[in-house]
Amino acid sequence: MELGKDIFRYFGLGCRSISKIYVPEGYDLVQFLDQLEYFKDYMNHHKFKNNFDYNLSIYMLNRVKHYQSSSILLVEDQDLHSRIACLHYEFYKDEEDLINKIKPSLEAIQCIAANRSISGLSTVKLGTTQMPAINDYADDKDTMQFLMDL
Repeated sequence: MELGKDIFRYFGLGCRSISKIYVPEGYDLVQFLDQLEYFKDYMNHHKFKNNFDYNLSIYMLNRVKHYQSSSILLVEDQDLHSRIACLHYEFYKDEEDLINKIKPSLEAIQCIAANRSISGLSTVKLGTTQMPAINDYADDKDTMQFLMDL
């Protein structure tokens, strides 16, 4: 449920919205999509639904393998950023593989959401990506220090 909030809040357009998930090899993505059914009411918003329908048609025309629920499209893709109503995923073997996949992209990542620690990476709790603390600075730049240094 908390992961779904981070995915759907602001239609995924917030700078800290989850646009990609990393899942362990063998994970049942259908079960994951079933959990996201809670957010199916987003389809009642015409702009969200238009994006869903458009992206679905593009994936179907291009024969892109995807998973579909009543609220989101799931596509395996190495890109961090996904379209509205879409979520990218990538499989990993173990924690070392996960870290090796994430580290090269750290400059482009606002935050990593997880309910457990990941060795050497700073994480925020699921459900809180759009609720940064007072000392969570965009791109790790202390705004007040920047202004004082002007």
